[in-house]
Amino acid sequence: MVVVFVLISLWWQKIDQTLPNGDYAKHLDIAFGYYNLISHGYIGAPFKEYNLYPPLTHLVGAYYSLIVGGPSILRMVLGENLFFVPMLAFGCYWAGSIAFGRCAGVLAAAFGLGTPMIISLFHLFMTDGPTAAMVAITVAAMLATERFSRTRMSVFAGLVAGIGAYTRATFILFILGLLLVMVLRGGWRERKGLGLFVLSAVVIAGPWYGLHFHDLFSQTSGAVSALQPMWYGSHPYPSDNQLLKYTWYAWNLVNQQLYLPLALFFLIGVVTLSVGWIRNRSSDSLLPELLVGGFVGYLGTSLLTLEDPRYTIPALVYVAVIATGWIVRVRWRSLGVALGVLLLAVVVFNTTQINKAWPGINASIILPGQEIGSPIGQGTLDVANTSGYFAGQPMPAPARAVILRFLERIKHDGATAVTFDSQSLNSGGYNLDQLSLLATVAGLKVAGFAPDTVTSPDTWWIFRTSPATAHIPPCLPSPAMNDTTGFYTIPGPLGPSARVRCP
Repeated sequence: MVVVFVLISLWWQKIDQTLPNGDYAKHLDIAFGYYNLISHGYIGAPFKEYNLYPPLTHLVGAYYSLIVGGPSILRMVLGENLFFVPMLAFGCYWAGSIAFGRCAGVLAAAFGLGTPMIISLFHLFMTDGPTAAMVAITVAAMLATERFSRTRMSVFAGLVAGIGAYTRATFILFILGLLLVMVLRGGWRERKGLGLFVLSAVVIAGPWYGLHFHDLFSQTSGAVSALQPMWYGSHPYPSDNQLLKYTWYAWNLVNQQLYLPLALFFLIGVVTLSVGWIRNRSSDSLLPELLVGGFVGYLGTSLLTLEDPRYTIPALVYVAVIATGWIVRVRWRSLGVALGVLLLAVVVFNTTQINKAWPGINASIILPGQEIGSPIGQGTLDVANTSGYFAGQPMPAPARAVILRFLERIKHDGATAVTFDSQSLNSGGYNLDQLSLLATVAGLKVAGFAPDTVTSPDTWWIFRTSPATAHIPPCLPSPAMNDTTGFYTIPGPLGPSARVRCP
């Protein structure tokens, strides 16, 4: 399953030529920056810099690009896939095997890789999929400690947790509930194992978090108290006294992360496994750990003032294990086999739907009180969707290649750096992050985004305007938008005598 998943991601990247936007462009830009630092010998610099995110995901992309021949968007995304997809699959398999047996583990791995949002996220270069992967392998390792009675496994689990903390600062939310339940259900007696787990995690994660403590404190204070703008300018984020504040991610779970068929597997698992545990109260059952572990991650994320559909995806391992564990406990073997086959069919369906838009089914159940335009589909239940989360079927649009060739021609004409106009190139389908990383791929430095950085002939000023304003044809007609604007270039230094010169 891992091999097929990664090959699909490789195929997708080779076809897709859309311009990276938003967080996708931002994270690529960070990774390209780390690549430049490492390739020039500044190996420790990424750990000293603070870009709002811990550096693991970006370092994986940077080092993979360094090893296989240079920076490119494809290599960054492929490096992320090769490192984190096996972590996600094996983490779900391992956790499911410990909790419910190896058959459940296989189904949990399939569930994880067949989750619609995960399929989309690993086509992009983002930190959310990697965080889900590291949470999965950490949760599995923690369960394997048998409530910290296995000393060596406790050390290993702590090391993995420490590494996982380098994906996102919210990583701790998704293992905290599990840790508390493990301690309460007997782990407190295993002080050596518990202590080694905590010590191992602190030794690995402590240096970066200690170095950036003040930055993280300020960021966290803003995340739990600052008022947020409207979602995409139209829908307000829910306030603390609204029920939607605590159901926001439930709607999101169905409509962005899983879609209804996988969500039903999870819901049935929560109900049937919980009823079974309440009747038996078995001390060997790991259901309390799984339920509380996932719930604490859900609640902690809900308390942030900023909501985003991706923010609870790190809890996927809990969802996958609970959604599949009940299948292997069905009394009638033939029914269990049928349910397992049905789950795998849904996984294959999701994969073909999002990657190829086949069979092209888009279906939703409209409930009373539907919120029109809601970013999480409040009041609807998405059964199937071909759009994916930011990344559906690959788009062979020419814009990326056209702009890249344009920047390569600028370099060929003697430029070593470019400066992008922050006003005209941060709108209309363009943003400074995407253009900066394309400049890096072309072998150009980015001097900045203001005219005062264009001080020498080897730095070129790039801006976008209409030919009617410039009174001359553009050097490059706008490739991303079907409008009348175009790109213009002026070699430095800027001044009264500076003139447009096309490469």
